Formats: sequence, C-alpha cells, structure tokens
Amino acid sequence: MGVRLTRRRIIGALAVVILIGGVAGAVALRASKKGSDGPEVKAQPTLEFGAGELASVESKAMPRWLPVSGTMQPVRQATVKAKVSGDVRQITVREGDSVQAGQMLVRVDTADLDARVLERQGQLQSARAQLALAEKTNAMNQKLLKQNFISQNASDNAESSLEVAKGNLQAAQAQLRVAQNALKDSVATAPLSGIVAKRHVQPGEKVAFDSPLVTVVDLKDMELQAAVPSSDIPELKPGMTVDLVVDGFTDRKFTGRIERINPSPKPARAPSWCSSASPTRRRRCAAACSPPAASRWPPARRCPRSRPRRSAPKPVSPISGRSRAASWRRRQC
Repeated sequence: MGVRLTRRRIIGALAVVILIGGVAGAVALRASKKGSDGPEVKAQPTLEFGAGELASVESKAMPRWLPVSGTMQPVRQATVKAKVSGDVRQITVREGDSVQAGQMLVRVDTADLDARVLERQGQLQSARAQLALAEKTNAMNQKLLKQNFISQNASDNAESSLEVAKGNLQAAQAQLRVAQNALKDSVATAPLSGIVAKRHVQPGEKVAFDSPLVTVVDLKDMELQAAVPSSDIPELKPGMTVDLVVDGFTDRKFTGRIERINPSPKPARAPSWCSSASPTRRRRCAAACSPPAASRWPPARRCPRSRPRRSAPKPVSPISGRSRAASWRRRQC
C-alpha cells in the first residue's frame, strides 16, 4: 500500500512539471511573436539652428522701475519786474516770441525821470560854482593871512567852507548818478535768451515798483519735479538714469538723470470731522492726528476733548421752562 502511494506521487509531480514547462514555453513563444510583429522604431532627425536663432546668455543687473509723475519746468526762467513806477509806454514782445539776452521788452514813461535828471544836473552845476567860489575865497584868505590883514579864525572859516563845497559837489554827483540809473531802469531788458511765457501788463497800464512785467523761460534744459514715496527714497541717488515720456511726445522717450533729492516732509492735516464731540469720532480723530511713531513729523498732537464753558444763565424759556447754565464748545485738533 505504501509503494502504490509513492508511485502516484511521483507520477503527479511529473505531470505538474510537464504542465508548467508547457505553459512557460507557450508564454515565451507568444512574447517572441509579439516582438517580431511590432513596428520598427524610427531614428529622430537631427535639429540644426541658424545663426539668427542663437542667443548668448549674459549676466546683467535687472533694473527696478519706479513709475512717478510730475510737472516739467524749465531750469532757467526769470520774471522781469519794474524797477521804477509809472505808465507802461511800450511792450515789444508777446507770448511765444523768442528773445535774446539784453533785448528791450518794456519801456515805462520817463517824463518824471527826465525832469529829475535835469534837476540833479542843475544842482550839480550849482555845487561846482560854489566850490569854485570857495576855492578863490580860500586862496585870497591865505594871502591876506600871510600879510596879517585877517585873523586865523577867518582863514579857518574859509577852509571849512571849501570842504563843505567839495562835499556838496560829491553829493550832487551821486544824486545825478541815481537819477540817471532810474532813467536807465525805465527800460526793462531780457535777462536771458529764451521764449516769452507770459506778459503780465498791457500798454497804458500803471505799474508800481517791483511789479511783474514779463516772464521769460529757457526751454533748452527742462527738469521734472516729482514726488516720491519716502519708502523709495533710500534707493534713489543723484546721477541715476531716468526715462521720461512727455505729453505731446508719446512716440519719443527722453533720457535724463537725477540732479538732486529734496526731502520735504509734510505733516498730514486732520480731517474736518475732528471737531465732533462723539466718543467714536474722537477716537478716529486721535488716530488721524497721531500717525505711527516712525512717520511722526512734527510730533503728534492729541485732539482735545470738549470742555464746558461757563456762561451767565439764560432767561427761562416760556415753552420748556428750563434754563441752560453752561454752553459747550468744540475745538478742532
């Protein structure tokens, strides 16, 4: 019985081994058929680039753009003002005209100035005559003093009169020079070459001293004045390049540089509702009047609370039967 069981096991094992070998052979044969029947892999073509399609890589600093806006103003401009008072007799330019340095712009009436010059010339001639007379008198007194015909006191008086005459002559010459300068100042000239931007007066108007007459600007050099946030100011330095786009020249770009940085802190103004006596609005007012500590300039102020102001009692109202003994006032921060 034991022998029979051993033979059966051997036969079963052989059958299993044959079955496994057949299955493995079938699977290998099928895989080989699939590999032989599959499509052939094509070789990829080699790509070639032209000279225009190649670019070289370089390391450069990437600029950071800070967009700002402002107003363009000429670097050189001047407002010609009247140095004498009077009526405007002539204006030789209009807005938009080109002028050269030293060109006459406005002429003021000089009738009074001419009369003053004539007066000063007469005073000068009188001073010269008095000086000549004082010199002759002094010379005669010196001769008489040597001959003992006059006293020393009389000779000293003559010398003193001579010195006074010399001083009067110098004063008359200075006054004549002042009158001539005033006559010359009646003609206003252009201080620089440029274009007339504005004409402030018209012929026939009366102008006072230091009144504006004509504004002349030089458009060769322009500057942009723009406000920059305080957080970006540390990154700006004089000499940095600036690209500008001007209204009217949208197709062109102008290149400039930072000339100067002018720090101008401006404290924030308190809102109009700071005067409210409401507790909620008072807190909002305090927040507006007191910015953060890093940006406080000038030092923050607190919004004062409403304080009672005592006043005389008012007469009793016939309708309500009440009187008010105090009035309240509100103050802005």
